[in-house]
Amino acid sequence: MISSVVAKGLEGVVVAETNISYIDGQKGKLYYRGYSIQDLARHSNFEETSFLLLYGHLPSSKELQQFNSELRSHYFILPEVIQIIEIFGKSSNPMDLLRVAVCSMGCFEGLSNSYNVEKNNEVAKKLIASFPTIVATLWNIKHGKRLVFPNHELSLAENFLYMLTGKIPDRDSSKLLDMLLIIHADHGMNASTFTARTIISSVSDVYSAIVGAIGSLKGPLHGGANQNAYKVIYNDIKSADVVDSYVDNALASKQRIPGFGHRVYKCEDPRAVILRDTSIKVADTPEKKRMFEITRKIEEAMVQKKNLYPNVDLYSPSCYYSLGIDVDLYTCLFAMGRISGWCAHIIEQLKDNRLIRPSDIYTGGLDSTYVPIESR
Repeated sequence: MISSVVAKGLEGVVVAETNISYIDGQKGKLYYRGYSIQDLARHSNFEETSFLLLYGHLPSSKELQQFNSELRSHYFILPEVIQIIEIFGKSSNPMDLLRVAVCSMGCFEGLSNSYNVEKNNEVAKKLIASFPTIVATLWNIKHGKRLVFPNHELSLAENFLYMLTGKIPDRDSSKLLDMLLIIHADHGMNASTFTARTIISSVSDVYSAIVGAIGSLKGPLHGGANQNAYKVIYNDIKSADVVDSYVDNALASKQRIPGFGHRVYKCEDPRAVILRDTSIKVADTPEKKRMFEITRKIEEAMVQKKNLYPNVDLYSPSCYYSLGIDVDLYTCLFAMGRISGWCAHIIEQLKDNRLIRPSDIYTGGLDSTYVPIESR
């Protein structure tokens, strides 16, 4: 019997069993395969964390070396994919370009059998490795810059920064981006992950599921919130002195302030805690310090006035900004981290698959009489 209670946004509805990640919303804890996000952010790297998400355990030295080798073999993207990016590149949103690029990769791949586990793992590695290349390439094309081709000697984070700037990044910059990718890698049954699992549940293909996930992540209520948070901090508020009045006016007009609140967490988002601590460390110029002070002041005001805590999107702009990355790429960087989690969930869904097909409650009329068009 179908319940007569509608859970808007599927809030509180359990849709799957998973052993990929666990969120304790009451205590503010996040785990990937049983490992705390704090430990992974502090000690791991993105490649190792991606292996953990895909295969369920931390790799041995030999396994990680092999995994890294396989990823680096997939850094290059097809010339045809670059040409497709060039067609749309000047006027399109970067997330739209990322979606188009992945869609075109799927067309050239011709993947049809979603139950081929070995093939899905190979596609997952190809997508994890190619996302940084795609994002750097689309950005350079969009801004008329010279294309920089991948360097197989570099890690994923290093290679992205190298392709974006044409310069080998320093250790601190690559380590910071590595950490950002780790904390964005997975987060339970979020909107984009659920989208990916729903698409693959019809026994579609991995590329189609990832294209859908990208479309979901783009929205300002999901991954796109980090760009809106930046615009509030950097464009709307000029100094920490006016934060209180800005927040008061926003709340009075029922305006949403991005970077606050979360469907799952009833306390501080552990990712926000990590990013806040990191933002302090990278605020090494007057402008970066100003940005941090404004962000911290907004956090204090929102906790005091609304009892709302920051989520991952509030402090990530400070970190991206410190790397010199343009705000229009922030959501793409979110996707660069989340691709590992998406792929892990797609593979998990197929292990014990059933078509995801929720019910609804019909609220329209019945038995309406059809009237011929000439009589309407």
